[in-house]
Parts: sequence; C-alpha cells; structure tokens
Amino acid sequence: MLDSTIKVKVTPMLLINCGLPSSRKTTALKKLLQAASDLKAEDGIGFCDVYAARNLLDNKIVFMSPLQKTEEYSLVMYAGVENLARSSDKRIRVRPSHFSGFSNQDLNDHFTAIIKDLHKKYLIKQHDEPTEWDQSHTCGLALINVWDLGLNKIPTYVLSCLAGHLYNSHVWMFLDLLRDVDHLYEVPDIPENYSTSRNDRELIMRWRSRIRYFVRFAKLASMKNGNRKKVCSIIASYNGSKDLEEKMEKLRNALSTVSKQLGLQDLIDIEKLEVFHNEDIDPLYNLLQKKIKDSLEYHTEEIPLSFWFLRSFFIRKIINAM
Repeated sequence: MLDSTIKVKVTPMLLINCGLPSSRKTTALKKLLQAASDLKAEDGIGFCDVYAARNLLDNKIVFMSPLQKTEEYSLVMYAGVENLARSSDKRIRVRPSHFSGFSNQDLNDHFTAIIKDLHKKYLIKQHDEPTEWDQSHTCGLALINVWDLGLNKIPTYVLSCLAGHLYNSHVWMFLDLLRDVDHLYEVPDIPENYSTSRNDRELIMRWRSRIRYFVRFAKLASMKNGNRKKVCSIIASYNGSKDLEEKMEKLRNALSTVSKQLGLQDLIDIEKLEVFHNEDIDPLYNLLQKKIKDSLEYHTEEIPLSFWFLRSFFIRKIINAM
C-alpha cells in the first residue's frame, strides 16, 4: 500500500448540474442517479459521488450500486490489485489478518478493514458468477463528482473563480422550455418561497436576463490554455405537447447569438438539445453514458493505490464522526 508504483486506471470527471429557477434539474438528477437521492433543490450546492465503469462485452456503462459508503474504495483497490496480478502473471490471494505496519493505530485498523473487504470480494469472485460490475471495473473506472448548483450567490461565485481549472468538467444547463423561451431577455422569476440552508441570503439571477445568466454557466467548463468543444449540454424541461420545434428553434437562435457575444459558443452543444419530457430520463441517461465513455477513452489517469487508501481512510473517519 506504500508502493506508489502500484496504480489503478481512473477517470476523474466533474458533472455540474445547473440552470434557471424551477427547471426540474434536481428532480432529473435524482431520477437518473441513485447516489443523488438525498440532494435538495433548495440547497446552495449539493454533492454526491458516482462510480461507473465500461462493460466491454456490451459496450455500455455500468454504475456501482451504492452499498456501504466506503465500499467503493475497496472495489477500486481490488481493481488495482487485479491489474498488478495480471501484469506480473500472478494470482490474487487475499488473507485477512491484523496489520501493524503503520505507526498510527487508526491507519492499521483501516488497513485491516480494507483487507477484509478485499477478502470478501476475492471469495465472491471465486465462487459466484461475475456480476456486470465485475466484468467492467478492471477496464477502467470513472469517478464522477456531481455538483448540483442552486441559486445562492456564494457557491456560484466561488465556482466562477475556479473556471478554467476544473479538470474534465461537463455542465448540464436546464431551463423550462414553455416558461422560459418566450422570456429569455427578461429577468428570471424566482419563487417567493425559495429558501436557503447555507446562511446565504443573496441569490443570483436578480438583475440580468435569463439568457445571459444561462449561457454564463458554460464558463464553468472552460479550460486555461485549452480548447474544449461541446462539453455543455442544454436540457429543456418540457411538459407540454405543442409548439415544441418552434420553441427549440427560438432557443437555438438566442443561444447562438448570446454565446458568440460572450465568447462561449464552442463550449455549448447548441445543435443537439436534450428534452426532459414528462419524467422520461432516457435521453439524459444516454447523454451521461456518452460523456462517461468519452472520458474513459480520452481522460484516464493512472493514480497510485496509496492515494485511494488514504482517501478512503479520511472518508471513513468523516462518516464515523457523523
């Protein structure tokens, strides 16, 4: 565990969920990802982590079911151990035992717990049929940090300062097609009962037009000295059955005009607008699958196993303290 040359292939990815008020962005995210089930629309910013892998047999993305909050780290480490075994042409044999190699007893206890998790995983793979996840995670893992961004000023301004420094970031920008498209150059309507839970009474979107606020979200996917293209997806919530094409075309024209004025036209996929219609998440699921596949192919990093051990240690400490 102390050998920094033992590495596992991981693709870090950031998904920023944002948009105009009451555009059902949090609702869509909670329907799409089980890990997002605890997110609240009224929070200034919500967080969750998602682990995914590519199943090469079916060429699809498999998401890890959220079991215990620390179990995903043992899966990542097991993948690293498997990679090491394959490269050295050796078999994996994991035997749980008490460990005392660290001077810190907490680290020793955590290492023992991880070994027990690995042993359980080893026994399962020896005696049971491989799961869809087992067939996938040795081909590379995607660690997806999800940020559900609300209307509070402080989180939005902090993230704006990070623009250009967020690695492999993707932005999902939501609006309500029927409500917003005919009023894109007007100030957004913020519900009177909109509440905050982070002691931030200042809300954004009180002065400029909907379309200016909306397009500016794309800056979160920019990159210093980089040229990223179409990493921001427009998702239109839609509960109606009329004037769909007309409103989509009107939205495209406004997006094209304002994004060019702000120099953000390359970041936004204007031609391919997604529709979140009547709670149907299939378009969003397909969109997420494509983003993860592309990231696994082009943004994979080899991260030392020791990093995952320390990360899981701190996460376990935080959970135990709650």
